[in-house]
Amino acid sequence: MSKKRGTLLYALFDAPGFHPQYGVKLEPITPEELHKLFQQKMAKLEAERQAEEKRAKEYTLPPSPPKPQAPAVLPETSPKLSEPKPPIIATIPSGTSLKVTLIESLSTEFSKVGEIFQASLSQAVSAGNETLPAGTVFEGRINQLGRPGPLQAAAFLILTLNSFSVGGKIVSIQTNIARWDDAVKTTPFGEIWGKDLVLPSETVLEFRLAMDANWRLP
Repeated sequence: MSKKRGTLLYALFDAPGFHPQYGVKLEPITPEELHKLFQQKMAKLEAERQAEEKRAKEYTLPPSPPKPQAPAVLPETSPKLSEPKPPIIATIPSGTSLKVTLIESLSTEFSKVGEIFQASLSQAVSAGNETLPAGTVFEGRINQLGRPGPLQAAAFLILTLNSFSVGGKIVSIQTNIARWDDAVKTTPFGEIWGKDLVLPSETVLEFRLAMDANWRLP
């Protein structure tokens, strides 16, 4: 038996004697007393364990902050926009005859070059699936005029149509250049001067489209 172990046994069970570790006289200890000390030690450890478990049960973690809620998705209430429909175009083809009635009179004596005049459509005109109705107002222009005189025996007017109004819109057009002349009087002595040319209101004039006339329908 080692010296260290023998010393420990002596401290617990040997007869009275002096132990160098404690410096006092040790009384003998019986196995019963040793068992009692062991039970006390185990009871103390058990009490500490139960107290630790109780503290663990009583301890509660602080509540976690609430999770942020996702924003509510509102149902779509606005109507969906439908795709725009392609525009519908009305067309009067080139070469179409346009018969119009003068709203005011024109004359070589009182009218001037560049003057704008108005006339209404005498007969409806087809424009594909649409119709330009009679009564549609056109605007024209006096491109040139001539009065009777020594160098110009007969008076004349040269006119064009420039636009018409339909559905609140102004549609530009191009027509042929139309000329109206006054008759030249002839006598046995030769030609004499004529008189000023007058186109009174209600006079029907005829033009022809030089290009297609197009406009967008509502």
